[in-house]
Amino acid sequence: GNPALLWNWDEVQKVCDGCSSLVLVLSGHDHDGGYVVDCAGVHHVTLPSPLNCPLGGEAFATVDMRQHSATIRGRGDVPVMELPYRVPRESMLRCGSIKELPNPFTPGMGLT
Repeated sequence: GNPALLWNWDEVQKVCDGCSSLVLVLSGHDHDGGYVVDCAGVHHVTLPSPLNCPLGGEAFATVDMRQHSATIRGRGDVPVMELPYRVPRESMLRCGSIKELPNPFTPGMGLT
């Protein structure tokens, strides 16, 4: 499955449907991390495992929630990600499907 989504994402999605204030779902961890935007424009971010850091490395983040976007300020293995609340429609999943998007946790693929 898509590493950006919870294993039971379809059950969680049913609970979240109709919640107009939901803009970001954070979960963790998947070894490589992952990212996807669902059909409602909600960002799903799975943070990478800190277990994959080299000895003395870092893997943590803080999240700034603003009026029009969220910023994940990652350190070490966690990238910096700027996540606008209004997402271009072509970037969204079709409802009921999973669409693979570039993984921002791959070196050089951060969303900024």
